[in-house]
Amino acid sequence: MQPSKLFFISSISFIIGIASALLIIKKFTFLNYEQFCLLTYSFIFLFIILLSLFWENQKIRLIALIGLFLFLGIFRYTLSLPRKTKDNILFYNNKKVKIIGIIIKEPDRRAYNQKLTLDVKKVMEIGENLFFKNVKGKILMTAKLHPIYNYGDKLEFECKLKKPKPFKDFAYDRYLARYDIYSICSYPKNIKFLSSNNGFFVVKKIYKLKNKLAEAINNNMQTPESNLLSAILLGKRRGVPKKLLNEFSQVGISHIIAISGMHITIIGAIIMNILLFFGMWRKQAFLLAIIFLFFYVILIGFPASAVRAGIMAFLVLLALNYGRLSKLINSLLLTACILLFLNPKLLYGDVGFQLSFLSILGINYFYPIINSLFNKFGNFLSHFFDKLLIKQFSWKGIRDILSITLSAQLMAFPIIIYHFHQVSIMSPLANILILPTLPFIMVFGIIAIIISLVLPQIIFFQIIKTSIFLPVFFLLKYLILISEIIAKLPYAFLKINHISLTWIFLIYLILGLIIYFNKREGDRLVI
Repeated sequence: MQPSKLFFISSISFIIGIASALLIIKKFTFLNYEQFCLLTYSFIFLFIILLSLFWENQKIRLIALIGLFLFLGIFRYTLSLPRKTKDNILFYNNKKVKIIGIIIKEPDRRAYNQKLTLDVKKVMEIGENLFFKNVKGKILMTAKLHPIYNYGDKLEFECKLKKPKPFKDFAYDRYLARYDIYSICSYPKNIKFLSSNNGFFVVKKIYKLKNKLAEAINNNMQTPESNLLSAILLGKRRGVPKKLLNEFSQVGISHIIAISGMHITIIGAIIMNILLFFGMWRKQAFLLAIIFLFFYVILIGFPASAVRAGIMAFLVLLALNYGRLSKLINSLLLTACILLFLNPKLLYGDVGFQLSFLSILGINYFYPIINSLFNKFGNFLSHFFDKLLIKQFSWKGIRDILSITLSAQLMAFPIIIYHFHQVSIMSPLANILILPTLPFIMVFGIIAIIISLVLPQIIFFQIIKTSIFLPVFFLLKYLILISEIIAKLPYAFLKINHISLTWIFLIYLILGLIIYFNKREGDRLVI
């Protein structure tokens, strides 16, 4: 068997191991944490011995590889689970405590409060003892909007910790678990600011720059266009009006305000072209672009989609340096395994992670099929327009957008229905009208922000600053207008109140069979 196929099988086994770990752990409730870890470790050791003894036997080697990576996935997920010990903050849920902790993420400031993620250093039970204990773990604190706190601030406060619970159709506990947060604190008392010289110096500077960029946008554009540009460039979705977010979801263009591989690719291309324009070698431009994208991912807060795109960009660069390009599916699986090894709870708790990878899988497997169908239709259209003596008709651009949109959504729509209870019918039309504007929005937005930061604070230059934002303002206005019009069309989207996991499984089984029977090596996309 070829090494690429062995890699494919091993990666899939590792992912299945993580996916099945939660169900297996529930079945083995009679075992404690140490016993379960010992059991999985024993199976890992057994399969390693089988591999070393029977490597030349293809069947045994394949079974041993599947078993090894399956149990490695189970073992990794088990290690990520919290343990309710006295040195973990989870132990103090439902207790009144005094806490000393450091803010380790950019504060999420909202209309009436701020959400702070803290790394807890010390805890003291109120009324039980009079000294602090060293503990580990994270908590999510909801505090009043003022005073404003920042990344790296060290705080002391009193609070009754609670365990996160799901509400309505949202698994809030699972959502926070992906960040290793199992305790929440609402509006603590007696907050004391202790110091600000904590955290990483570089991260502090990057967050400070992010605030300056957001301020430049807000000072030179009106809402909701300013909020939209901040979401597209900086990942600050919080300020986008809820009505607009709903319309984007209904017409299937929510991805344009979620920092994704598309955004990373566009920004990387812009940076590379600028560096090449100034005379750098291509390899140097690649390296500097990757370094810039690394800091950009920090700037926008490490969303899983951007991290995935960053890792894939690095893999492409590595492949180019060695003179060979890897297939998209192998790069995607390697990226998934790296991210799940670092945080296995992404698979269950991060819908964006699920949709991102499913969309790329859809593009990889269904793009050739859909594109070939559109090619036949395109030949008919071109012939029709030639008859009308319209020689400039170009079907290629429309065909590519339609093929990519439909192939991405084909794999993602069952998960979208399951989590969001709606599916957009007008998504292909909306993407044809809106996607071509996205590179221009990003280019004009970046140029306008840079110029506005360079120009001095004088009334004459303030007029210039406002005018340089006009191109991106009108593009954003167009984007909002199109989404509003399409959302009002009859049957623009369908609401589905409930769909069972059985139907989800059957849909993916059918899609899998289509992939299997239409699999053609020559038509697959490569990076």
